Amino acid sequence: MKDVLRKKLTLTGWMHNNKALVAVSVLLAVVLWAVVMTDNATTQQRSITVPVSVSLNDSYASQVGLRLIDDVQTEVAVVVQGPWSTITAITTDDIQVHADVSTVQKSGKQMVTLVPSRNSNTANYEIVSCTPSQLEIECDYWETLSVPLEIDTS
Repeated sequence: MKDVLRKKLTLTGWMHNNKALVAVSVLLAVVLWAVVMTDNATTQQRSITVPVSVSLNDSYASQVGLRLIDDVQTEVAVVVQGPWSTITAITTDDIQVHADVSTVQKSGKQMVTLVPSRNSNTANYEIVSCTPSQLEIECDYWETLSVPLEIDTS
């Protein structure tokens, strides 16, 4: 019995045992894959679709009475770059895109720049680009008017 046990515990015995060799190989492959994918030196890119809505609130345009003619809501693709472990955990809630409406000072159609930024404490990644980078809006002055209404039911 000791001879059989001694043969199985030798290196030669392990190398000739195909089942054990396959199990060890798979285990080593998984460990190596995990080390490579979580390495901070390996950077990858990922595109995340983020919803954007444009508002003139708290801007010069709203102070002078300009308002948007149509509700502007769209989606933009934001490309982020960083370690695999970080960028796979990023969601649409972690990135915010707002329209820079500081250039809107008159009525009519105008282009505003879309500015992506971080919206959470998740770090160790950078925002590479935002597509589209600009958006066309149309705004005008609005007035409120009261008109007397007379009903003729004859």
